[in-house]
Order: sequence, then C-alpha cells, then structure tokens
Amino acid sequence: MHKLLFAVFVVYLNVGSVFADHAIPTLAVSNVTQGPAQKLGQDLNNGAQLYFSQSTTSHVNFQFQNDGYEPEQALLNTKYFVEQGHTLLFNFVGTPTTKAIANHIHHLPILLVTPFTGADFLREPEARHVFNLRASYQQEAEVHSRYLINQLGLRKIGIVLQADDYGLSFTKYFERELAANNLTPVLLTRVKRNSQFVSTAVEALKTADIEAVVFIGTYEPLIEIINQTYSDNPDLIYTSVSFAASDHVLPHIPDSAKVVFY
Repeated sequence: MHKLLFAVFVVYLNVGSVFADHAIPTLAVSNVTQGPAQKLGQDLNNGAQLYFSQSTTSHVNFQFQNDGYEPEQALLNTKYFVEQGHTLLFNFVGTPTTKAIANHIHHLPILLVTPFTGADFLREPEARHVFNLRASYQQEAEVHSRYLINQLGLRKIGIVLQADDYGLSFTKYFERELAANNLTPVLLTRVKRNSQFVSTAVEALKTADIEAVVFIGTYEPLIEIINQTYSDNPDLIYTSVSFAASDHVLPHIPDSAKVVFY
C-alpha cells in the first residue's frame, strides 16, 4: 500500500507536468534542519533529493524552509508557501507541526505528501489531500506491544513521552494495547520538545520498578536518558518509536545498552 501511494504521487507529478506545459513541479518542504532535532529533516531532505536526482521519469524542484520542529514556524512557512502559489507540501516532520497546518490547508487545493508522522488525524477519511507513507502510530503501538508483552513476556512497562501532540497521540494507542493485556503503565513521565532537559524523567526511571520503557520522542533526549540511567539499570530495555533513528543514537550510548528501534 505504501509503495502504491508513492507511485500514485509520482504519476501525479508526471501528469501534472504534462498538463502544465512540461513545467517542473516544486515540492515545498518545511521541516527541522537546525536545532536539536535537525537530523530528522536533513536525512529526509537528502534522501528525497537523492531519489529524484536518480529518477529518469520524475523531475522536481525543491523549496526548503526550516521550522525548527516548532508548530508556529511550520504554520508561518506554510502560509508563505501558499502565498507563493505552491500546491505540493512535502516531507513535513512531526505531529505538532502538521497539526498546526492541518486546518489552514484543509479547504485549499493543496496536497500534503509523505508527512513524517503517524498521527491519526492525517489518516481520517476526510484527509483526502494527504499522501501517507509512514506507518501509523496505531500500527507501531501494536508492534511494540507484541514484542514487549507477547514475545518477551514483560509486565512492568513505562512510557516516556514528548509533552505535545506527538507524545499524546502515540501514548493513547500504546495504553490501549496495555489495557488489552490487563496492564497499565508503571510509569508515565514527560520530556519537553526540543530540549535535552531530562532530569525529571531520569529520576523517575531510577526509582521505578520497571523492566522496559517505550520512548516517544527524538534522538537527543533518548541518548541523554539512556546514558543517565544505564549504570543504575543496565538491563532496562528501551523501545523507540521510529521517529528516532538507530544511526543517530547507537554511536552515543553504551554498546551493551538494550534499545530496540522500529
């Protein structure tokens, strides 16, 4: 299904070019390329540019704007794109940022293509202008649950979530999976978006009777939390929502730390 959706989008680009006197379409990109989560946007942008540069059938231009993974700036960037006449928004990063723009573009002739979020509001039937490629948070929560509860047999599971729409969106589904197994989180603690201040979460983890942690956030706070809790509980298992990539985390934590990436 994911490949089919992207194939439909590529066809859209080609057909659009034909009917616009062979004009090359522009993908308007607002994501995070500066700040503590910058690698998320940088990796997506590099991958997209590489893909289209090697394509023999699809040629596009890009217009990039940094939003710092902040909703207010993402909305400002989107309004700028709309004023400039862009109709293809591409590779936006994050639930809070895409939620900030959703109402603004809902009734406009604009497509939101491959947003890097699993949020359910982008998968509702009325979100017909959205081309999703990433797995939904519901799908990811099911995978986390199967691995931790069914495969490893763990029962003492905590949640560390980013304190915004991203953290809340995923937590809702994982708590539902826990409830289906007659479980509740033994710990629920928060970290702030775009911050490496994790002392509250670290102290909570150090004092909790816990076997595993589902982490819902970006790579920098995950690194900090693992490094600050490892000596107290080296057997603690972390699973990370796919928003945090393994190649951004593993070089910066102990080799024997137990972390699962999806």
